[in-house]
Amino acid sequence: MKKLFVNISVFVLFCNPLFADLGSSVVYHGKFHLKNGQSFNGFFEYSGYEEGTYLDDDGSNKFCSSKGMFQLFKIAQNRMNNGRNLMTSNSEIQKVLVFKGLHYIVTKPLKDNGRHDEVIYGVTAKDGFLFLDSTQVKSIKFKYAERNKRHWLTTRIEIVSATFMDTLLHKRYWNHLIAIPFDDEMRCDSILYQEGEIINDGPGEGYILYNYNSNINNAELKRLAKAKLSICRNNKMLKNYLVKHPVWKDDETYHWLKMQIFLGKEIRKTLDWFQSKGIMVFRINGTC
Repeated sequence: MKKLFVNISVFVLFCNPLFADLGSSVVYHGKFHLKNGQSFNGFFEYSGYEEGTYLDDDGSNKFCSSKGMFQLFKIAQNRMNNGRNLMTSNSEIQKVLVFKGLHYIVTKPLKDNGRHDEVIYGVTAKDGFLFLDSTQVKSIKFKYAERNKRHWLTTRIEIVSATFMDTLLHKRYWNHLIAIPFDDEMRCDSILYQEGEIINDGPGEGYILYNYNSNINNAELKRLAKAKLSICRNNKMLKNYLVKHPVWKDDETYHWLKMQIFLGKEIRKTLDWFQSKGIMVFRINGTC
């Protein structure tokens, strides 16, 4: 196992130069006026390589106006890939993920070891976002744009329950764990990477767990991670889905997105369970 950890660390080291060439992300803030008469202050992220993903030195671009923001909103809608891990139905595929509120989290250990995780996560409440398409929006009044604060490329925005949000915002965690899936096995270790390295350079998809429950020690955290998170990578779950939803019934893009929504809802149940135990789980993506 130690040899495996070393090999992955070397892989991460050589992947590091690629990270800087994976695009950028901008957050656009405005007041949304809907055709049903409702209005609210909200924002959406736009990430990648295209126009709109970068800001000039003065902090603006061609979309930094009311007309421009609405134009970009329509462009984002056509991507069909906005916040898929937060979707709960296939009807949300061609809609834009708009936030009413988003917290930026930097986790800190209870025992200060002199090193701090500088990863910035994004979390939202269950009522802190919605999916909209342009037919529902009457107008958008642009307010401002800013570079994305969170690690948008390698972390996903997670939903946090109202009871756990205060803990996450104001308390320090007892211990943490990295969980990386290999086939159907979940391999866990708190020293697989230095804090933050997997977020910046890590391979593939995995999870990082922050435990705020004083009754859960390192051994128990590892046991729970292996027992619960392995289900999220269970190939049987995917096979059962494919039997009920054959690929030929959809084009490739729609089929992939629908499968992601199905898996996302199943994984969400597991992440909610961890929160009920005082454990925050973030999904993470490698950049290679």
